[in-house]
Amino acid sequence: SARNNTCHPHVIFTTFMCPSPACTPLRQRIESNTRQVWSSMDRVEFKDVMTSSVNTNLYGMPYIGDMFTHMMDACPDARTYTYINGDIIGTHGFIETIDAVLKIGEFLMVGRRTNVPWLETYDSTHEDFDFEAHFNRGELFLPNA
Repeated sequence: SARNNTCHPHVIFTTFMCPSPACTPLRQRIESNTRQVWSSMDRVEFKDVMTSSVNTNLYGMPYIGDMFTHMMDACPDARTYTYINGDIIGTHGFIETIDAVLKIGEFLMVGRRTNVPWLETYDSTHEDFDFEAHFNRGELFLPNA
């Protein structure tokens, strides 16, 4: 068991498409950006849940409850557990929001994504990358999704 692992207070986890036959160079870049951005945040434990470590449906998609249980077992002392899609890039504002909501007590947050056109050449870890400029070009995703 991984119970003896010491993790940061905020566990953020996902499953990645790459490597797989459906993994394009663009998807590789997106997932690399996702991994690098979340992994570099203070107080964040970023984890890639291997689908072989949790129960999946007949299409190979992992059950979300199993992923949460897996993360809680791996990082039992964390304060929060967050699942994100493998193509979501966050900011420190996300962690600041979670810290603020934690003061209220236990909570469940659900968010909406902003879809931003992305190219293989975009590198969100580059020092000249302007996250706000990219974000402002995006469109809020469907309200009923």
